[in-house]
Amino acid sequence: MLARAANLAGSRLQVVSFDYKAYETVPLDMPWAESVDAIAGLEARGGTLLSSALRLVLAGERRPDEREVIAIICDGELVAYDRVICGLLLTEQQRENRTIVPLLIGEGIQGQAIWEALFGTAVPVHDTENIARILAQILTRLRDKM
Repeated sequence: MLARAANLAGSRLQVVSFDYKAYETVPLDMPWAESVDAIAGLEARGGTLLSSALRLVLAGERRPDEREVIAIICDGELVAYDRVICGLLLTEQQRENRTIVPLLIGEGIQGQAIWEALFGTAVPVHDTENIARILAQILTRLRDKM
């Protein structure tokens, strides 16, 4: 749904999966049909080290007319070291044209306060079947604010 929605909206999509390392699952501008297959192949595994994924996403190319939305779907808690690194990566300039929205599932919900302190917001998703619907609502609200 995410890949198709991005295609229909003419938006670019990048998907970075992470555990202890980051993996560019869907590179920017991958054809949407290929994106669907790549996303469908994702599996939960390993730990939660967000900073490696955040570094990869922030290093990507951003067009001057774009407002990036970085949705983080995570089922784990952030350890202190990782929070510090993420905080250092997110300079004011990095935050200026980006909106970061953590969607917390599973055990990640327990660390909601930590996510909110780091990113200013965090959305608990108690039923993973609702991830797409909740993300669509968030994106719609953001678009309406612009």
